[in-house]
Formats: sequence, C-alpha cells, structure tokens
Amino acid sequence: MAEDDVWPTRRKRLFRCCNLDNAEDLSSLIEEVCEDPSAPAPPPPGLSENDREETSGSEWALAHFINSATNLNGLYAFHVAAHHGAVNVLIELLDLDGLEAEPIEKKDRRTPLHFAIQYCNEKHEENVEWDESEALNLVHILASSPCDPAREDSTNRTPLDLCTIKKGDPFRDKLEAVIRDAVVAKNEAEQRERKQQMEEKIRTGGYGLGDVVVDDDVAGNSGPATPSDDGL
Repeated sequence: MAEDDVWPTRRKRLFRCCNLDNAEDLSSLIEEVCEDPSAPAPPPPGLSENDREETSGSEWALAHFINSATNLNGLYAFHVAAHHGAVNVLIELLDLDGLEAEPIEKKDRRTPLHFAIQYCNEKHEENVEWDESEALNLVHILASSPCDPAREDSTNRTPLDLCTIKKGDPFRDKLEAVIRDAVVAKNEAEQRERKQQMEEKIRTGGYGLGDVVVDDDVAGNSGPATPSDDGL
C-alpha cells in the first residue's frame, strides 16, 4: 500500500474500532502507529531534532494521530466511541498518554459525555433488553475522566440537560447520581489543587501580585486597602 494511503486507511480503521467497540483491533492499530517511523506529528515544545528522530512514531506521535483524526461528520474518536457505547475502546483510549479526553466537536460544541447521554437516551427509548450497568459505566468513565461533566454545548446545555428519560425513572436517577458525584469529585479536586498551590507559595515565599494573603496580626488594620487586604 502506498504511503499516502496508509494514514486515511488507519483513520477509517480507528473509527471502525469505535463503532464496533473492537478494543483488540485498536490495540493492534496503536502498536502499528507507534512502530511506524513515518508517523506524522509536530515535535512537542522543547524537543530537540535528535530527540525527535529518536522518538518518531512513539507515544506523542500516536497521540497526535488520534487527537487530529475526525470522521466525515467532524467527530473525534471519543465522540464516536461514546455514541456507540464502546466502553472497552474508551478504556483503551483513556489509558494512552497525551490524548485530549474532552475534544469539542465543531457543529454543536458537544463533548463525548454529551454523546454518551444521547446513547443512553436511544437505548432506553428502544424499550428492549439492554445492559443498563454498561451504560452507567460508560457515563462514569467519561464523567470521571479529566474533563468537565458540566460543560455546556453551543445551546448552553450540559450533558445531563440532553437526557430525555423522564424524571423519576430509576435509570435516570442513577444517571444523575453518576454525573452529580463526578461534578462533586471534580470540584473537590480543584479545591485541593488550589490549596496545594497556595501552600507551596507560602512555603517558597513566591506570592504573585494578585495573591490574597491575610495576616492575623494586621487583619484588623484600618489603614488604606491594598490587594493583600481584600483583593480589590
């Protein structure tokens, strides 16, 4: 096969894996891309030419391939996998370094989690026997990944806003609980990170101009307001 035909064929294969939840073939594709010295990718910032030659076709080249691949509808691999309930493929993708786990599709500015909720809607409306636990796992995987489970699309709707399953339905209650827990966990993680950053600044004395620092000894000082008094 000519080199010009290799990458379009690999992109089609990537999306076929997402359509069919074929994690085995995805693993084979990943190995193939990583071993290909012709894997197209811009060098990461700070990477020397020698390092670029040594790492050509490695993990960052694989990440570039998957992050830049879109289907005819402008959807990324994560969107397609979520839309088809491809849990095994999503797990495989999230285990890779350097991937954008929350790509935004251009038409409606929706995340993979938006598509996962739509998948749940469709399966629930089909009114046939299906594995609800797998669907909940799909939503949990995406909501718990390094992304925002409350991100809005172009119409200001969060993933949960797209849920058409009637309120009071047991499955909807479980769905809401999964996303609510993910939002709480994300907020707590951000708070811990901010606290750690402030503690590090206190330890090193590296305060920025806009940092708010309250000293117990001067908290009651009635002098002129400064950024360290009230942040204004």
